[in-house]
Amino acid sequence: MTAQPARWAPSRAPAATPALPRGTTAALAAVALLPFAGHLLFGANSSALALLFTALAAALLLALTALQPGARTALAARPLAVPAVLFVTAAAALTLTLTPWAQSIRPPLVAGPDLSSGLVELLKLAGAACAFAAGFAVARSDAATRRWFQILTFAFAAFAAWALLAFMADPQGVYGFKRVIGGGRLAGAFGSANSAATVLGVGVLVGLAGLLRAADLSAHRGGRGRGVEKLLLEGWPSALGLALCGAALMLTASRGGITSTLLAALGLGLWGAGRSREGRLWIRRVGLGLLVLLAVLALNGGELAVQRFGLALEDAEVRRAIFEAHWRAFQASPLVGYGPGSFEAINDAIMTPGNYDTLWRIRAAHNAWLEQLETVGLLGFLPLLALVAWPLARITLAARDPRRRGVVWLRATTCAALLIGLHGLSDYALQEPSIVLAFATLLGVAYAAAVRDPKPKG
Repeated sequence: MTAQPARWAPSRAPAATPALPRGTTAALAAVALLPFAGHLLFGANSSALALLFTALAAALLLALTALQPGARTALAARPLAVPAVLFVTAAAALTLTLTPWAQSIRPPLVAGPDLSSGLVELLKLAGAACAFAAGFAVARSDAATRRWFQILTFAFAAFAAWALLAFMADPQGVYGFKRVIGGGRLAGAFGSANSAATVLGVGVLVGLAGLLRAADLSAHRGGRGRGVEKLLLEGWPSALGLALCGAALMLTASRGGITSTLLAALGLGLWGAGRSREGRLWIRRVGLGLLVLLAVLALNGGELAVQRFGLALEDAEVRRAIFEAHWRAFQASPLVGYGPGSFEAINDAIMTPGNYDTLWRIRAAHNAWLEQLETVGLLGFLPLLALVAWPLARITLAARDPRRRGVVWLRATTCAALLIGLHGLSDYALQEPSIVLAFATLLGVAYAAAVRDPKPKG
């Protein structure tokens, strides 16, 4: 009698993975690596770079449609209908906040919506939609999804290695430019170390997911020697990515990033562990793995992070002053906000002698949720939230099904969304266009895997 996989296992034992055509592998690599090019170009955090990467995402989607018949079939599939309707609704709502009608009902806090900034924000949303569709188009099979996450794992490892080397070469800047704010903290090419922490935290989750999958595969191979051999063969890229991203994450000294990553990693590790003896064994494995992760983080930049955690109460007062001022601005125009891309105008308008020392230096509200609320109001915020929540809900529901191959990748995506959401409560991250592209691509790939039939073939 053949032993069946335990119900708590994070993925089922796959059949032999079919070879993918070179063209398919090239398409997977292009979709995975495009956001990393933005990460290396200052997060594409300028209007010119944001529009460039929007154009690149659109061009990549067009190339996939023209060169790969399978991509055309995927893009015409029924599961994309709801995300398409939600995108059109969100774009229409954002456009409405730029109209004279919206200006007529908002208080005269700012002179008026900046139409050029609003148009840039709409185009950036279109770029994120193209990235989501490209991710959905290339993840047409379990084999393609698995290969995409393998490429992503290597990309995170390479990015973290570069960030570590660049930081050691010049802790105060990058590419020969000195940082005005945040010198002495690893930030990669981003303007903020907190943005780098978001990216590296997701890299930690991807590496951890790969290790969990490798451990599960080794358990299914039977025979102690074969299991260990399979673990080493499958797991070393994930272990490398996890170690490099963890070390770089600690050097960002981002309290929100580190805390959010640990909480998300804990959730990913324990997801699926039941009350059986095997489940309790799995919990012990996860606990040991997290202790090893904490040890690695503590040995790499732990002193700087500990110092910043010691200043948490002092910085909490600064955050409180920022949040209170911008929450009052939102309350003054809760329905339509002040227009997409209007944060700097709002920040200038609400400065007073009492909060000038706090507000003059910030470039974001340090709360992605509040910043969206005050710029586009509830009219724009709720459709944007639904645009992300729908695919994420489908991914999370599919991640509960242990019959799916590679279900650990779905769980990693849900936990990555948790990390980004938690970190967005206190830090600057999702405002970086390249991070938005990366998150949209990840959602697209995971959504494609979530809506496939989970029943095993043969």
